[in-house]
Amino acid sequence: MKKYLFYAAMMLCTMPAITACSDDEDTTPSEYEQNLFSPAESDQSPSAQLRRQFKQEVGCYLLFNDTLKHEQNGTDAYGNLLWNTQLVDLTYQFIGMPMNDTKYTFEYLTDFAKQKEATELLKNKLAKRLGKALPYSILLVDNIKQWTNSSGRWELDKGSSWSPKDPFPKYVLGTRCYAFALHGNEAFDDEGYFDDILMSIVINKVNNLPESKLAKFLSYVADYYDEYGNPRQKSSLGYDDYVTDDDAARTLGYWQDRGYYYFDYGTEDRDHYIEAALTYSVAEVEEMMAGYPIVIERFKIMRQLIIDEFGINLK
Repeated sequence: MKKYLFYAAMMLCTMPAITACSDDEDTTPSEYEQNLFSPAESDQSPSAQLRRQFKQEVGCYLLFNDTLKHEQNGTDAYGNLLWNTQLVDLTYQFIGMPMNDTKYTFEYLTDFAKQKEATELLKNKLAKRLGKALPYSILLVDNIKQWTNSSGRWELDKGSSWSPKDPFPKYVLGTRCYAFALHGNEAFDDEGYFDDILMSIVINKVNNLPESKLAKFLSYVADYYDEYGNPRQKSSLGYDDYVTDDDAARTLGYWQDRGYYYFDYGTEDRDHYIEAALTYSVAEVEEMMAGYPIVIERFKIMRQLIIDEFGINLK
């Protein structure tokens, strides 16, 4: 028994020596302990300071380059350098299939004066309005190029002849990062540049809400759709299929008449209300839509939904 107590006492005495860090031990945080979206503590450059200030004022990380990490990681059997590189992958998805046929490349903002000017513009025109819709990080660049893999070759994604697209998008909404492009001076010269981006973000967010969140908004026009959710033709509601009639559409509760055959199709009417909520105040809509009480009521519902769900700053 005495021998057991002696050994136990010896173990207790030596435990601090075992658990303490030696002077030679490497205490550098691993890549899993480092926040690669934040500038390294050793980086005191003007760009790094600007990024820290943005995080403090806005609440999300700011990037000027999609490379989060690029460090030498030994050599291969032939003496070639190996690198540990991590990128902000805008095609990465938490749920769903990976986008293996799409990739993005960027033209960066390398001049600090341009970075600073662009950051102020982004902050005041968009970031501070996003509320709870603010992403984990924002990549701010001069231009974005979208590529598609066609039979093993990467080509600029121009869409198809029946559905062309711009291979230089203004923005890409990734899972952990939103990328925004300035398009040269377009973001500075076009007053509505970031308004269009904000509208796209909110439309994307609203259209991904569960149907129950939109039930009240949709209930006002529910009778004008069939059991499968398809819009009823105008003629079945007593209107001319070939006449654009905003007055009739607004009397029923639509923001406007889309044109031939239907007052609404897909999510067009919903998107009109989202755009209106981001553009007009309640007082402005009450004046614009005087005589259309259902439109005013649906506008207020959509406006409050955007505020409650995403904290978007509205007029």
